[in-house]
Amino acid sequence: MLSPSQPAPTAQPGQPPFPRTPFAFTWWVVRQLPGRCATMLGLTIVGHGLQASAPFAVGGLIDVVNRADYEQIPLWFSLFVAALLGGPLLTRLYTFANAFTMPKMRVLVDRALFGHTLGQSTRFFNDNFAGAINQRIRRGGQSMPGLFESTLPFFRIGTFMTVGAVTLATVSASYALAFLAFAVVFVGVTVPMARHVVDLVGRTAKARSRVTGRIADTISNADVVRSFGAWEREQAQLEPVSLEEYHRARDVRIAMTGMRVVQLFLSVGFLAAISWVALQSVVAGTLSAGDIVTIFTVTLQLGLQISQLGDEALNMFEHVGDLKESLDALARDHDIPDRSDAQPLAVRGGGIRFEDVSFTYPDGRRVFERLNLDVRPGERVGLVGRSGAGKSTLVKLLTRRHLVTSGRVCIDGQDIQGVTQESIALAIGEVPQATEMFHRSIRENIRYGRPGAGNDAVEAASKAAGCHDFILARPGGYDAVVGEKGVKLSGGEKQRIAVARAFLKDAPILVLDEATSSLDTETELALQDALWRLMAGRTVIAIAHRLSTLRAMDRVVVMEDGEIIEQGPPSALIASSGAFARAWALQHPESPERLLRPVPNDERAA
Repeated sequence: MLSPSQPAPTAQPGQPPFPRTPFAFTWWVVRQLPGRCATMLGLTIVGHGLQASAPFAVGGLIDVVNRADYEQIPLWFSLFVAALLGGPLLTRLYTFANAFTMPKMRVLVDRALFGHTLGQSTRFFNDNFAGAINQRIRRGGQSMPGLFESTLPFFRIGTFMTVGAVTLATVSASYALAFLAFAVVFVGVTVPMARHVVDLVGRTAKARSRVTGRIADTISNADVVRSFGAWEREQAQLEPVSLEEYHRARDVRIAMTGMRVVQLFLSVGFLAAISWVALQSVVAGTLSAGDIVTIFTVTLQLGLQISQLGDEALNMFEHVGDLKESLDALARDHDIPDRSDAQPLAVRGGGIRFEDVSFTYPDGRRVFERLNLDVRPGERVGLVGRSGAGKSTLVKLLTRRHLVTSGRVCIDGQDIQGVTQESIALAIGEVPQATEMFHRSIRENIRYGRPGAGNDAVEAASKAAGCHDFILARPGGYDAVVGEKGVKLSGGEKQRIAVARAFLKDAPILVLDEATSSLDTETELALQDALWRLMAGRTVIAIAHRLSTLRAMDRVVVMEDGEIIEQGPPSALIASSGAFARAWALQHPESPERLLRPVPNDERAA
């Protein structure tokens, strides 16, 4: 895992940006494990350097035997054995070092990508499939270690070429120069072709992600597919996306095959030419038997390495393409970063102020223009208005899910753009309309409000929220797993657990976003009692379409087209015959006085 001295890369101001290219990201990870990576690289170079020196030892041994220089035989034989044994031995040690390095790299990559992705804005998650995001994180964790390991063969080839050139130089400088010239031509021809392959691999990875996103979208809406009998329709819509992935993957294989054929002709042509020249030198008597063995062995080694390089290059290009596609999607800068000098929010009373706030969405849609709203510490304010009036956007500005275009949002006089997002989240408790649950136990879902809370605290919050009894009635009780997104719970049960989570969090500011609108009347009335207890002693902003839920509010703010058109106590707004009164009359034509009954003080303080 990352230690405090090895922080995940970040896009926060004043700190290095998150690396966005495959090799920059790989270099960041390598710097977290310098000893292990250096060990693997060193074992690769030294081990294959020893193997590459075998032709030199064999040629020398043959020459001393031919010269009957028997005193030199033990020395050259020792060099020969060292070359044969040392390389394979260090290769085994490399495998051992690999076992301690590659899994660690995967953990580092998963954590870095996961952490950076969690810091993205709400808009990022709205624009991307959850399944595709998950796949890109996991693919990054697999492809980055693979990319690092697939680059080591190029060091191996470099080692073979360097040692081979030095070995040939002991025979003749002209052979060494020819060898180096071949290396330059080989690289010059291969690099442009490799770039084309990398581009094709990147397109393949994007096509693969589109297939994954389509499948994830269908699976997550399996009930909708079933209700419309749309099995064949979904399969038909997947087909063109799958065909695109097939065509992209096919193009990669064709391009790689073409590159390997070109490499084969280059290497075989060079090896044949240098071998023919060497044979002519033997006929002319200018090369010894040991020299010709050295030349042939070096060229054979090089031919074997180049033939293996094609397969290893394909792996590297695939890793580069996969990692690039993951980084292109995930490594973008955070839309809403903390400032470099951001401080934790210090909440004293929970007063909220929207001061000359203007906000426009990135698509150009304007919501607010110099809006002003003050919420006193401990005040309960209800927001009402038609859909699109700006109620939810106002709450998202308060929680800094969006940044104001101009103006300020302050909590206890502190501009929230100058404080940390974590401290804002800790200061605000939320009960949304669509309560999201983790695929974990009920206890874990409630404890999410305050990690580390004991079982007694969890149960106390559940009793306050009115969900303790139904939890105990379920098989497994608090340890029952709720299923993905809480699918095993009813809407009312999920809302009560959300209220219990808010009780446990005990934040000084509470936001209710249509917390009861999706419930039946009986469940809504029961949940309202828990909500009134939750509101006690907190600053509250509540969005509601069901106006009866607003009788616990000190003030109701009516919004229309991003503007506040009226505000005041619920009873005063009813008496004024304004927009709120007209809406109230439509929803509650019978006995409005009963529905406007103030919440008793003992209920408020409960």
